[in-house]
Parts: sequence; structure tokens; C-alpha cells
Amino acid sequence: MLETAVVVARMGEVAEPKVPAPPALRRFFRFAKLPDPALVVVRRVLDGDEALRTRVREVAAADPELVGEAGWLFIDRPDGWEEALQGLVAAAAAPRGARSARPDRRAERDRQRSEQARERAEAARARAEQASREAREALARERSARRAAEERLARAEEQVASLGRERAGAVRALKDLEARYAARTGELRELEAALAARDRSLAEARERLAERERALEAAEARIDELEQALIEAHLDAPVPPAAASGPASAPDRRARRRLVRLPVGILDDSVEAARYLLRQPGAVVVVDGYNVALRRWPDLPLAGRRDRLVQVVETIGARTGASAVVVFDGAEVGWPGGGAGARHVQVRFSPEGVEADDVIIELVAGYPAGQPVVVVSDDRRVRDGGRANGAAVIGVEPFLGLLA
Repeated sequence: MLETAVVVARMGEVAEPKVPAPPALRRFFRFAKLPDPALVVVRRVLDGDEALRTRVREVAAADPELVGEAGWLFIDRPDGWEEALQGLVAAAAAPRGARSARPDRRAERDRQRSEQARERAEAARARAEQASREAREALARERSARRAAEERLARAEEQVASLGRERAGAVRALKDLEARYAARTGELRELEAALAARDRSLAEARERLAERERALEAAEARIDELEQALIEAHLDAPVPPAAASGPASAPDRRARRRLVRLPVGILDDSVEAARYLLRQPGAVVVVDGYNVALRRWPDLPLAGRRDRLVQVVETIGARTGASAVVVFDGAEVGWPGGGAGARHVQVRFSPEGVEADDVIIELVAGYPAGQPVVVVSDDRRVRDGGRANGAAVIGVEPFLGLLA
């Protein structure tokens, strides 16, 4: 029983949690078998340490043979245990002859039981040490897992703090964006107000421009009326005596042709101007033949130039609806049909000794005043003569641009 108490005290030293052994017993941990003086010390310690007795009693309850009958009375201490223990001690101390006559093998059995109890205690100690090691390993794993969990928690807290900082930054950026948006909204409103004011100004300017254009048209009409009145007054005036002595010619009472006005936005002497002028109702276009042909097809012979130009003028006349007269210098030698042109084109040649320029100017002057006339030439004399007779004038390139 006393050796079992030493084993239990030693097991407490390695248990988790640790149960400190009484200091007086620690020096006996290295003994495999306790000497007699040690038994006295162990009995004294066990007698005074109730906690140690309780632990030994728990071990002995599982295997009562570890402590024997006397040892159980000593650690359990039921009522009357001291008298019962003394009786067992007295019976053990009685003379051999007063005990049983049979061979006394009880001492040997007690020794063997004590040895077996020691071995069982050692096995229990080994199991306890194994359990203690496993508990320590489990505790180490638990501590490692706890450290890992704490590290994860720390990282999570850092992430939360970082997200908090990012959120604060995002909130600041959002507030800044809202402020810029409010400022930009104010700017846009101011710009819209400025644009609205500009639109109103443009509308007013357009209205003023329209009024000026109407006034200009009225002024031009008045000028035309005044010019017509001056012409009529000049024609009705009496012939001076000096002029009357010579051969008198019939007075020219033809009205002055009114020039076709281009719409606003169409440039003078442009393809758009040529298209607009030739599409006027009843328009006739007078083409300076060789002036146009020489500029466009300088490498062709004269007959080839004439043929090509008549084809082009025919195409333009078909597209615009205008009739055309093409005037060439020289006789009509080699021209098919004796000068007859295509459906939209009339071909004419100047008489011998007369330039085509004079024929063109005379043609323009001969058309009725109400018929729109367009002259196509880059020759200055032809252009000036056409304008003097109220015809619109366009260059060679704008006219040929109508083919595009």
C-alpha cells in the first residue's frame, strides 16, 4: 500500500495538470523497492496528507489487491478502522504455533500480491504517462491551433481595419466627387443659360438678317424699276439734230434682263451656282465652244474637241433641263447635219471674219428679258459682255463639275 502511495505521488508529478507530490516522498521516486526506513516516512506522510490518501483510495478502488485489507483500512478509514487495523496487526504478530497448523504460505502470497500490485501500479503509471504525453501533444496541437486562429484573427482584424480605411477613403472620394458634380452641374446650368441666351441672340440676328435681305431685295427691285424707267426715258427722248442728219436706226425698246439672284449660302461661280442657274425654268446656257474644249481636252484634234464638248453639254442639259447653244469660231466644214446639234444642244459657228465672242454677246442680247441666260466661258471679254446684257456667268470648271 505504501509503495502504491509513492507510485501515485510520482504519477501526479507528470499529470496534466500537474499535482505536486509531497516533498518528503520525491526522494523515493527512483527506488524500485522501498527500504524499511522509507516505509516509515511514507506511512507518516500518507497519514497526514488526506488529498494523497484520496488519490490512493481511487486507485485502490479499481484493484483492492494493490493495498490489501490493512492498507484499505488505513486509506479508507471507516468507523472503527483503527481497532480493526490493530487486530490485523496483532494477528500478524501472533506466534507461528498459535496461528494455523497448515503450512504458512501467507507471507509469500502477500509478497507476491505486493509485487503484483507494484507491477500493476507501474503499468498504471505507464498508462498515465502515455495519457499524459498524449494530453501534452493534444495540448500542444490545441495551442498551435489557437496560435493559428489568433494569427488568422489578427489578419482578419487587419483586413477589417484596411477595409475600414478604404471605406473612409472611398467616402471621402465620393464626397469630393459629389462636390465636383455639384460644381459641374452649376457650370452646366450656367452654360445652358449662356447657350439659351446665345440662341436667342442668334434668332434675333437671323431675324434682323432676314429683314435686311428683304430690304435688300426691295431695294434691288426698286433699282431695277429705276433702271427700266431710265431706259424708257432715254428711248422716248427726241433724237438730237446732229444724229438726225445721219442714217437713223429703229430705237431698241427691249427691256433690260433681270439677273437671277443666287440663294444665301451658294457661292458665285461654283458648281452649286451652275446647278441652281441651269435649273431655272426656261434657262438657256450659251457655251464658248473652243474656250471650254481647249481647256478640258487640249490633246484632241479640233473635230474631236467639238464632238466631245457637244456630248458633255447634251448630258448636262438632260440633267438640268436647260437648253444650250455652243458657239465655235470658223466655218461649219466637217460638222454633221450642217450645224444641227443634239436634242438639248444647238451648235453655231461664227461667220467668216467674225469672232465667236461677238456672236455670243449678240445671242445673249437677243434673248427675251424674262428668260434666264447663263454664259459659260473663262474669256474676260465674253464674261463682261454677258454680264452687261444681264446674263449670269460661270467658269469652265464649275460648268464641267456638273458631270460629277
